[in-house]
Amino acid sequence: MWGMTMKDLAIMDKIKGFPWKQLRALGIYKPMGSHKNKAELWGWDYLTTMCSRIVNEQMGFRPDDIDVVTKRIQKKSKLLYYLIGQKPDEDDLEDTEIWPKYFEETFARCVSCGKIAFGACSLLYFVSSLFQRRKVSSIVRGLKITATIGAIGALWLHYISITPWGKDIRSGVAQQSPFPEIGLVKTEKLTLPVKTDILFSTRLDSPFLAGQNLIYNHQPGNANYYDLLSKYSAPSSTPTFIALDIINVIKAGVKKTGSRFLAQNDFGDWEVMEDQEILSRIQKDLVASSNDITSSLAQEIKYLKSDSRYGRERHTMMRKHAKDNLSKLESRLIGMILPKNKTKTTHAISKPSSYVSVPKTQRSTFKEDASNKANLDAFKMGDIVEGYIEGDGWFRGKITSILRTNKVAVAFDDGDYQVMPTHQVRRFNHFEVGEKVVVSGEGIATISYISAQGVVAIRRDDGDEVEVHIFQISRIS
Repeated sequence: MWGMTMKDLAIMDKIKGFPWKQLRALGIYKPMGSHKNKAELWGWDYLTTMCSRIVNEQMGFRPDDIDVVTKRIQKKSKLLYYLIGQKPDEDDLEDTEIWPKYFEETFARCVSCGKIAFGACSLLYFVSSLFQRRKVSSIVRGLKITATIGAIGALWLHYISITPWGKDIRSGVAQQSPFPEIGLVKTEKLTLPVKTDILFSTRLDSPFLAGQNLIYNHQPGNANYYDLLSKYSAPSSTPTFIALDIINVIKAGVKKTGSRFLAQNDFGDWEVMEDQEILSRIQKDLVASSNDITSSLAQEIKYLKSDSRYGRERHTMMRKHAKDNLSKLESRLIGMILPKNKTKTTHAISKPSSYVSVPKTQRSTFKEDASNKANLDAFKMGDIVEGYIEGDGWFRGKITSILRTNKVAVAFDDGDYQVMPTHQVRRFNHFEVGEKVVVSGEGIATISYISAQGVVAIRRDDGDEVEVHIFQISRIS
């Protein structure tokens, strides 16, 4: 049931009267009815879910689905077929613009037909009034009825225009992108996450998303990180040198698992966090988790920051100044001025393998890495790794079993299965922007952008840029 929640179903009996109960049961319209507790009425209406599916080109609202809809309506009713729009035939339209254009034409046709029908009925009434005995009173009555209908229509339009939804449409906020221009994003730190990484996202920091706020807590890397945090307590009154020692212990625990700290940028892509950002994040998480009050305050600040980024009032003042002021407030409430940490932590951005063999001229001779042997005990069943195939390079797979003879069984993504010595296996890591790679069908190229969906922009030696999937790429060495 699209957009319905368990709360919607729980309060269904409290919605009285026809047709409000039926409309709510279908998710078409969600009136308050006699139940005034707004907190119990979350859940999306059909219009909202439909718009979301159009924007994301989901099943039922893809560009080609318009033809199916119009053909079905044409079979049902010729009049109804005339009232709806037709599939736009403009060649320069994006796929996401086709359905909106269709609805614009449908709306325009309905309004036009409504005006014609209203005018025809009014004219027919006035003509018939001429044949009545009391012509004047009949015409006056007709004028009153027409004026009343017109006034009701005008008041209803005015009521819609002053609702938050109407204001958003009139002011252009509803059409405004919550993201900055693509040219403003920095690409040098972009990567793709693996299961051991610790992910910090701002996309789900809204109270109405309820339990989805905690969805990233189920990421294995996040679960390990918060488990480490739970073992320590550092309220804001903690001496800074003690807090720094605790932070370093947590960082060391995270490093053992090979995890990276990744933050989601405004476009939804993942960036490797710098050392100072990691230090500040761990410190604030420690203070926030020290007691329930600071935890609630930190959560509320997250909600407000999210509202300034993606909310209704997401103009420059909110996006920039409100967010900056909230960050300052957060620093005052749960931040500390820590002494300079002289230990440096390197965060290697890794590179995924592919099923494409590297050309012989580009293959590098495999050398056994002694440091890799020291970390063999960290391997366990189910780990995503890379295995070295002599003469071909590194390929991605999963460890299916660990053998006593210092070997592991690896099931590769291309269907191959091999038992390999552990010094020929290393952890799977992702590519980084700026790295030269081998691309299937393209040869050697340089990565210029990595999106969170696994689509990679590569720049060839001739300067042209093309987009490929991450699995079409293999590393040179």
